[in-house]
Amino acid sequence: MTSPQNKVYLRALEEEDIERTQRWHNDPELYQTLVDGFRFVSRTAEREWIAKRTSYSSSEVSLAICLAPGDEHIGNIYLRPVNLTSRNAVLGILIGEKDHRRQGYGHQALWQTLRHAFVDLGLERVYLEVVADNEQAIRLYERVGFKTEGRLRNHVFKEGKFRDVLVMGILRAEFKTTEA
Repeated sequence: MTSPQNKVYLRALEEEDIERTQRWHNDPELYQTLVDGFRFVSRTAEREWIAKRTSYSSSEVSLAICLAPGDEHIGNIYLRPVNLTSRNAVLGILIGEKDHRRQGYGHQALWQTLRHAFVDLGLERVYLEVVADNEQAIRLYERVGFKTEGRLRNHVFKEGKFRDVLVMGILRAEFKTTEA
């Protein structure tokens, strides 16, 4: 999935991605910005994680974020679970390669994934959770149309203290199908 103005494209995760994704999953600095708690991930666990992400599923879309040209895998983005009855899904994104953060790649990958969710899958709503003090991520989500729908107080424990988590969502009618 790509368009001419994009510097990134999305592709299916592959077994060859194990070393890279394991490195990201073992990066405590990266996990300070994510809702999920940090834990060390073994090669075996990472192999199982990739196998689950790469097997066919109608309830999950897990994709690699890659640079075009060059094909460098810099992050992952997912919709899971995809609820085709209620037409909604949870979104998650990470740019694992530190040198490629804050370059606009997350915005492009997010827009492409939302377009896939609303246009191709016919979803009505996509939502996510974000640590309330992750201002950069919140601004990114707001730029593509997400709105804050709620606050989960003291929901995660990071760096020795509890932090709030925001629930943000976007409806199909709020999504602009032409990229800004």
